[in-house]
Amino acid sequence: MDEETGSPQDGGPDSALGEQAPLAQPVPGELPPRPRASFLHTAVIVGVVAMAIAGLFAFRSLRSAEGANSPEDAVRHLFEAVAAEDVLATLEALAPEERDLLKGRVVEIGRELGRLGVLAGGLDLSRIAGLDASFEGLRFSSEEVADGLAGVRIVGGTSRLAVRPGELPLGGFMRDVAGSWLRTTPAPQTGDLSGVGGLVAAVRRDGRWYVSLWYSVAENARRDAGAPVPALGRGITARGAPSPEGAVEDLLRAAAALDVRRLIELMPPDEAAALHDYAPLFINDVEGAAAQARGQFRARISSLGLSSRAAGDEALVKIDRIAFQVEGADGSSIASYDGRCLRVAEGMVFPFMPGNVVCEDSRPPLPPVPEALGRKADLGIVVVRRGGLWYVSPTRTWLDGMLAMLRVLRPRDLEQVRDFVREFAPGFAAQPASPEPRR
Repeated sequence: MDEETGSPQDGGPDSALGEQAPLAQPVPGELPPRPRASFLHTAVIVGVVAMAIAGLFAFRSLRSAEGANSPEDAVRHLFEAVAAEDVLATLEALAPEERDLLKGRVVEIGRELGRLGVLAGGLDLSRIAGLDASFEGLRFSSEEVADGLAGVRIVGGTSRLAVRPGELPLGGFMRDVAGSWLRTTPAPQTGDLSGVGGLVAAVRRDGRWYVSLWYSVAENARRDAGAPVPALGRGITARGAPSPEGAVEDLLRAAAALDVRRLIELMPPDEAAALHDYAPLFINDVEGAAAQARGQFRARISSLGLSSRAAGDEALVKIDRIAFQVEGADGSSIASYDGRCLRVAEGMVFPFMPGNVVCEDSRPPLPPVPEALGRKADLGIVVVRRGGLWYVSPTRTWLDGMLAMLRVLRPRDLEQVRDFVREFAPGFAAQPASPEPRR
């Protein structure tokens, strides 16, 4: 199919979407090979240390799957669970829609990090060794933001955080990378919590209160901007597509057209409830910026082939074929992808793109991870069915993509990148860790 999306002449995003051509179906036996995940594999390996550290903290928070009697109690349970180091209770105390989305995936990521030697194998999630937190004199205040939504602030209390590096549940690879740091004993850190800025949002579900990650982000951003409280439940209405492929096609075309409203509509009504509620506060400004950008360039998806694999109310949609062009206001080419090669305009300088062209059958020089480059991760866009329609789930897509890339990695891949870094930074992890038993 050939179709221009989001051109200045077509009157904006609504008309661009209204003229969509039917979804192009893949032709058996004629699909070009999929691009190798070179950059993705490298990014995962480089970022895996940060993920391990973040994972230790993510595994230590909330409590009580049954919720709390008040917003203050919901936040108090969070601090109690941090001190108790109860891993799975962290997720159990989140709002049900957030807990159900995260719980299984976080556990699977922990298992994969254990297999790779980043975390210790068989990690006991009920108590994380080597990292102790305690709190004294905690006092909270809360205010109603809207019916069923409250903001909780810490108005008093102190914290103490102690780290014993040698006891952290790190795997062999991380112990080798950490080196002599594992033999150190950092001084405990103490702090006055009464001066902590921001607030934690709590939501009411079936008469009980839970901490909400996304409403916390949205409410803090609203207060920083000095914006009014939106009318909850009356924001941008979720509007999905009749099929998994249709949801992803709508997403890609809306992105090409810079149609921010349609992008928000395609987000799940439960997972993205905060986004739908708070979108009216910023949508006019963003749509104005998008209109200006459409006057500077236009994007055109000329070929698109999608396939999906469904399991219940979730499906993984893969982009089997895509071709697109990005042109300036004068019609000059800025970038194009024909299904095999990506080309960018002359004058635009990109590393690893000699001649401003890179094709899937040739890859730029990267850290030596040839074994990982030869494996293809099961990547795609995750969509969910709600009320008979399909929506794109950004959180599931991100977490499942991370899992897919971790699953194709082998411990040797991480070791190769470590050796590559050591070659250019001889001091990196030069001191081996003490030969303590690995947990």
